[in-house]
Amino acid sequence: MRRSLIALAATALLCATTAAPSQADATADPNSSVDNSTLLEPTSDSGLLNLLGQQGVAYYPVTSMADAFGYQDLDATLVISDDQRLNATDLNAITNSGFGRIIILSNDANTINALFNGDVTLGPLTSRLTAPVQPECAQADASAAGSVEFGDRSATFSHPQNNNNVEACYPVNGAPTLVFDHFGEHDVIALGSTAFFENDRITEAGNAALALRLLGAQSRLVWLAPAFIDDPSLKNCGGTTCSGVESTPAPGSTTTIPAGGGAGGGGGGGGSGASQPTLTSLMPTWIWWALLQLLVAVLLVAYWRGRRLGAVVTEQLPVTVRAAETVEGHARLYRRANAHGRAAELLRKACAGRLAGYFGVPAARAHADPSLLVAPVAARLDVAENLIADLLAGAVPQSEAELVLLADHLDQLEQEVRSS
Repeated sequence: MRRSLIALAATALLCATTAAPSQADATADPNSSVDNSTLLEPTSDSGLLNLLGQQGVAYYPVTSMADAFGYQDLDATLVISDDQRLNATDLNAITNSGFGRIIILSNDANTINALFNGDVTLGPLTSRLTAPVQPECAQADASAAGSVEFGDRSATFSHPQNNNNVEACYPVNGAPTLVFDHFGEHDVIALGSTAFFENDRITEAGNAALALRLLGAQSRLVWLAPAFIDDPSLKNCGGTTCSGVESTPAPGSTTTIPAGGGAGGGGGGGGSGASQPTLTSLMPTWIWWALLQLLVAVLLVAYWRGRRLGAVVTEQLPVTVRAAETVEGHARLYRRANAHGRAAELLRKACAGRLAGYFGVPAARAHADPSLLVAPVAARLDVAENLIADLLAGAVPQSEAELVLLADHLDQLEQEVRSS
């Protein structure tokens, strides 16, 4: 019982430590210093952000919704990083915020469904894209940029065909990899992949044009991600996250990029620019509470069952019982339980133990495995081995009559061995 409780307690501790990382991410203090030992090394995928800076776009990395709302304005674009998972309260607040444009890099179905008011849903990933993809839509940014070299896998989206507000671009196998929706004074954009604006691909086809038009539509670019790392190559970073620089661009200062790697911390689809959803992100929020309840129930049942009969104790017999009565008592128990197999096993082991001395086999070994005597007994009696095997290691009797017959044959076998 004590071992069972220890094992269950260890299981509970494992569940608690598994759930802890997701909770820590959600409650991290955005103003605290970032421990670089837990983040990726600085990368050089900041070309897009520097190009935006040259066009007068100020870049503000933030790690919490509270900081992001400090920059909300119709002249500000909010980017939701691929590794950012938002709860229902944050999603509702973003929907009613005053940002001029919201760009979703996350491949989180809840985020996409909430910010598009159910007009757009997340679809499957494409296979690896080896050729440029044409826009095939009338949206101004996509039409001006032309074809885009994604160079990797991308998430796709689906939407109602009768919704004229949704503009679907860059289709792959009939499903768009980039969608726009307009809501009054602001619009929402979902990108299936961000690999096209990383440093190694931004110069291909219309990649730079599309990235600059999407992220540079307003004069301020607010990037929401769980954490950032220093990147000295950025020149247009502002806000408290940028090594203590206040909310104005500081050319030449040490700046930050999203900790997920890439120009913007990865993408919303698959491949090098897009992270796959984690196991914990796919779980409903109530799963840990349900597991805790299940653990408590298991502990209570284990305690109840363990205390039901009490501890096992030994007791001296008040009287001496003859061996014959003990054997007879066991026989009655076997008969009541229809334990023909167990009774046959005992008969065969006892017979093998008695015969072992005639063949130089230790009695303990023969008792444990009667089949060891099949070959020597058959050779001594000059009979087929299968006949002896049926007696010493054969099938289980299915009735009392078969069990009695087996006992008679074993007695006969002992007699023949002794007289041979």
